[in-house]
Amino acid sequence: MPLVKSAVQEVSQPIPSVQPPDTISRLDIGGVPVDLFRTFDLQLELPEKDMEKLKDIYEWSKIGLDEPTIGNSLIKIRNLELRLGSSSMGKEKINKLWNWIRMDMNIKEIRKRQIALER
Repeated sequence: MPLVKSAVQEVSQPIPSVQPPDTISRLDIGGVPVDLFRTFDLQLELPEKDMEKLKDIYEWSKIGLDEPTIGNSLIKIRNLELRLGSSSMGKEKINKLWNWIRMDMNIKEIRKRQIALER
């Protein structure tokens, strides 16, 4: 029996779970999810000006959502498209949405300033 007492027991330790960084799990390019490129039927390499428009559209789509997931953002963008009427794919679609979103954000900013002046 002395052999049993001298045997080394291997104790398994739990492996800590490591969450992947957000950019790996979400797959984005320059802060814009790849799914947004697919929505507008665009190539992944865009000029900086168009990338900024996509970023603005994506940031606007997350405002006011209970869960700001990419799916909920895409639904909000699609609802805006339906509201504004259809346009052709690609850059014309982006420009139409971006112009509306830019005006909406300006209106909200002006209303905030009005409320601040009323105090």
